[in-house]
Amino acid sequence: METSAKTESNDRPHVLAGLSDLQAEICRMAGGARRRILIYDGQLNPAVYEQPCMVEALKQLAIRHAGTHVQILLADTERLRKGGHRLLTLARRLPSTIEIRLRAEQFSGDLRSFMLVDDADSIYYSVWHELRDGVAESGNRFRVRELAQDFMQAWEQSAADPGLRQLLV
Repeated sequence: METSAKTESNDRPHVLAGLSDLQAEICRMAGGARRRILIYDGQLNPAVYEQPCMVEALKQLAIRHAGTHVQILLADTERLRKGGHRLLTLARRLPSTIEIRLRAEQFSGDLRSFMLVDDADSIYYSVWHELRDGVAESGNRFRVRELAQDFMQAWEQSAADPGLRQLLV
């Protein structure tokens, strides 16, 4: 099954046409990561982030490349605390590589969702729970730098969720 996300040129933005395109692009980008993945999301949607290819990509990133990191910043961690998640399990096994934080209260009105891979690839949604009309870009270092600055500002003001910290021990 080939999706439009796979057939589009990688050097220009393209709209992701629904969940299957998003899933394919998330796995493609994560699979190509060499240094870092930053995820800024509402609840870490399992339909997107619990795919076996995504979990395997993060695992391989941690194993193959020294000095890598995955930072996940969420608006709400209740779903993770109650129902578990493959990425939470992976974070428990690789705590020096994968870190999950609960977004600080001052960022609660920010509904964006994005994933940044290394310095040039991104997937962006203006509303985290609306999985239509996302935009994927490869090679746009300016856009990634801009979103990474927003991410790091929120990351620095956020902290580990005590409920997740207990699970990660």
